[in-house]
Amino acid sequence: MWKQGPSTTLQWVLEDLNQKHLSPRVSTIHETLKRAGLRSGSINLLVHRGFVTHRAPLLERTLKGPDLLALGPILSEPGVGTFFSANAFRDPDTWQIARRWLHRNPPPDFLIAYLSDLDKKVHKEGPGHRRHLLEIDRRLSDLLSSFGCWERALDRYIFILMGDSGHVPVKEDEGHQIRLEEILEGFRLLPPGSRLQPDEYDFVVAPNEQLAILYPIRSSVRIRPVIRRLLSHPGVDLVVHRDGEMITVRSRKGILRFRKGGPWTDPYGTSWTFSGNPGVLDLQVDPAKKRVGFRAYPDAFRQLLGAAGAQRSPCLLVTARTGYEFRYGTSPGHPGGGSHGSLKRREMLVPLIAGGTAVRPAHRRIVDLKAWILTLLEEKKKPGKRPGPGAKN
Repeated sequence: MWKQGPSTTLQWVLEDLNQKHLSPRVSTIHETLKRAGLRSGSINLLVHRGFVTHRAPLLERTLKGPDLLALGPILSEPGVGTFFSANAFRDPDTWQIARRWLHRNPPPDFLIAYLSDLDKKVHKEGPGHRRHLLEIDRRLSDLLSSFGCWERALDRYIFILMGDSGHVPVKEDEGHQIRLEEILEGFRLLPPGSRLQPDEYDFVVAPNEQLAILYPIRSSVRIRPVIRRLLSHPGVDLVVHRDGEMITVRSRKGILRFRKGGPWTDPYGTSWTFSGNPGVLDLQVDPAKKRVGFRAYPDAFRQLLGAAGAQRSPCLLVTARTGYEFRYGTSPGHPGGGSHGSLKRREMLVPLIAGGTAVRPAHRRIVDLKAWILTLLEEKKKPGKRPGPGAKN
């Protein structure tokens, strides 16, 4: 943040992320609910695109979001005084705002809040950290009790508590930090915080824990030697790039290419075409039924299509094996702690607990939760009918 500049970083994160990079071809849950005449709120989530204009005095600009929007000291309710609070963007502030908004009149029809402290603690101490879960449990108990009793809370709202990503442990020794400067030695790399001059550099390097993205700047840069270098490192798991409609995935096991549409069907009803070695993504293949399943990398085809397809220019997406993580320049590392960002099961599978409904999502994927939540809201609107109070999934 300091290398890019705080003002530039805030511009990217608060405005560009929501208004430019988030596809206009999709509707966020806040936009969908607003069109249906329902009110929604968001607390401390960076992705919050909506139709309502909010003034952020600290930044002297406005932001588009849901009816209710809180972003730590950047944006909060008038008169509440959370500016420059020690708890800004931290769990205590999030719980307090959630409690106020759930008891307000009129209340939001949907509220999403981000509890970030557990992630920080697991990054530092590793996946074995448990203490902060007790704090979350206590805070949730207090919130439910604020309605008089838990039954009354579950009769008024459906509560959903879930993780957004799992962690894998990172080895403590320096050998498990994948230094991208060393792998790309001989290439001209854009230093962190510098402005891009296309004729001066070969690659822009974007490390993010268990994932790194390499953007070639000049068309003359040869990619194959870079892929060979990457796969020669013991910590690199997969190297992925897009070639037209095809996504190519390489590992030490070989090459696998795939695209959306075709004769093969996955467990979620999506059809695919693929060729090469299924072992690259540990696919479970049934040639007789033309079925393809996922084991070590859950929902890998959709995940990789989304990641590679979101890139506006050619690039290499590189994932790390368990115990390793990527580093570049002064990017943060977590030796002896926890990390995430790849496609492995321990990172992809997260817990979800729902109280106040017995209706389940169509599939156990985060991408299916929006449709599930919209279904729950439709059920609650029906006179004399609501999804099974008190049931838990």
